[in-house]
Amino acid sequence: MTPFHVLRFTSEPVKNWSINFGRRIQRDREETYWVPLSRRDGRQALYLFGKGGRLVGLQNIKPGGRLQVLPFSVLGAEGARFNSITPVPSSPIAGTGFDTDIQRKIGGDLKWSVTSGITLNATVNPDFAQVEADDQVVNLSRFAFQFSEKRPFFLERSDIFSLSRSGGNFHRGGGSTPQIFFSRRVGRQLPDGSSVPVDLGMRLTGKVGSTTIGYFNAQTRETRYDDDEVIETEPLINWQAIRVSRDVGARSSFGLLDTFKEPNPGWNDDIGTVIPRFAGSNFNRVLGFDGNIAFRSSQHQLQMMFAKSWTDTLSNKGEEITWRVEQKWRNRWMDYSFSYLEIGDNFIAQSGFIRQTDIKRAGYSVSFNPFIRKYGIRNIRSSIRGNYLANRGDSFSNPETWQFNPSVFFSLENGVGFNISWTRNFDTLSGTSNRRIAGVHYAPGQYTYDQGRLFFFTNRGKKVSGESNM
Repeated sequence: MTPFHVLRFTSEPVKNWSINFGRRIQRDREETYWVPLSRRDGRQALYLFGKGGRLVGLQNIKPGGRLQVLPFSVLGAEGARFNSITPVPSSPIAGTGFDTDIQRKIGGDLKWSVTSGITLNATVNPDFAQVEADDQVVNLSRFAFQFSEKRPFFLERSDIFSLSRSGGNFHRGGGSTPQIFFSRRVGRQLPDGSSVPVDLGMRLTGKVGSTTIGYFNAQTRETRYDDDEVIETEPLINWQAIRVSRDVGARSSFGLLDTFKEPNPGWNDDIGTVIPRFAGSNFNRVLGFDGNIAFRSSQHQLQMMFAKSWTDTLSNKGEEITWRVEQKWRNRWMDYSFSYLEIGDNFIAQSGFIRQTDIKRAGYSVSFNPFIRKYGIRNIRSSIRGNYLANRGDSFSNPETWQFNPSVFFSLENGVGFNISWTRNFDTLSGTSNRRIAGVHYAPGQYTYDQGRLFFFTNRGKKVSGESNM
């Protein structure tokens, strides 16, 4: 049971809430709800006020405290034995000493419910020692791998600071669509294995009426590190992100996202508060817009995204934009989507994640999901997905990369299911010299390779079940 003091709500004496109840019957693979969900709204209806039932007449209840403060301190010591007297022929026995370094760290987190819909989070000298380590990954591609965010302060409400990114990204490690704000850039891991310390951070997020707002600000410390026996310096950086999104109608929205990376900004000596700071040089700033349009009279959906970057260190201006459009449609038996993306050669988002620039990509997906209910077969879901990627100056008849992925999934009435999929990949390595990828040298040329997958599971509603993935 959830106590009232952990919920956030207004202070009217009598309250009317929207509520829904659901039950999942695993043995029948069935979900039932007190107020049925429409196929058009899907699970999103669970979070929409007008789509649930009514809980009326609640009285004499109050929300919990609006302010939470969590201070912490970490105390430790490191010791090292050393020679205090250098041995000489007359005294061959060296004296030894023990050097102890006391390490201390003090910080804290703050959470303030400004209103029932807006929350302010702040952190000072955060400690991420208990955060789960990244999985070990063997990256066989020629692009950087995108690890997911796991630090609690950055993970909470992170979905607000993103433009729509769907459309053909069906492989791990980040797709071709650029991510304008990627919080792992803040306090990043350096080449010598250490991480840039985060001194201060704050996040203001919430919703006022039909408008979703978000503001993020963090400051990282100037840090020296060893990069292949060369001492480099990561400057003090102020990071900012601003997000505003407006709901239009029942399922449409429009918004903007602005990011700032400001190295060595003004007021470097003032560490007292997190405030917007801007650099006179070496900055990177990005402004993006997105729109999601869902048509009332049909199952069509249109997504759009446009962004432009400003990079102070860039000598050749121009081609600093990216844009994407995607159209979707679905009904009970099938769905499809088509997307098109372009990324300019000089589009740079140092606060985000971009796998590749100077490209254009077309992606597609078609799925069929008929319910058979005969011969022991419950339903069959088959799909074909793929994309073509080429340099912006070339045509799709001469792609740099393409993928083709058919798959079929069988669900039987007895709860057994299995999936068979196959992916053909094509890639081009340009240049005149060999490339080293995952420790292996590859000559320039065109490469094609295949991947297959077989997944099988028994009825998960039974006391004993199993699955196999090959």
